[in-house]
Order: sequence, then structure tokens, then C-alpha cells
Amino acid sequence: DHGGRAFLLADITRLAGLQPDVRRQMATWNREHRLSATAVFGGSFTVRTIVTLVLKAIRFRDRDAMEVYFAKEEHEARRWLAARRAKQAPP
Repeated sequence: DHGGRAFLLADITRLAGLQPDVRRQMATWNREHRLSATAVFGGSFTVRTIVTLVLKAIRFRDRDAMEVYFAKEEHEARRWLAARRAKQAPP
């Protein structure tokens, strides 16, 4: 851990689902790359539910305190991420 911060903006508008191998890759990636916050936008109710469950499982397994926000529109997600970055900025 180098004390760095990373923020993720995810567009799930065209996502139809998450195959098991994709879920495993997400979990593996998260072990090596710590995200401070993730904002997700777009996607159907079903896909948002799947993504929520996957992220909760990753957070539970890794005891990760990463914040996650779901928005309907990209500008809402970007605004939320900007606020998180400002809140977590070093003094």
C-alpha cells in the first residue's frame, strides 16, 4: 500500500450481466488495487442488483470500506465522485 487513492466511474448502461469469470476477475483486481470510492451509472434494475451483490461480497471478503454510489445519469455519478475526492483529499 503506497497510500494512493483511486476512484472508479463505471458505466453499466450496456451491461447485460456478470459471468462468474468476470466476477472472479473483479475480486482478484480489487485485492491488488484499492479503490477509495466507486460511482456506477446506468444499467437496468437487474444489472444494478447483480453489481451491488458482487461489490458487497468483495467488500465483505476483503473487509473493504470502499464507498459505492449508484446513479441514473453520468453527471450525478461524476458529481458524487468529485465530492468524495474532495472529502478524502489530504490536508
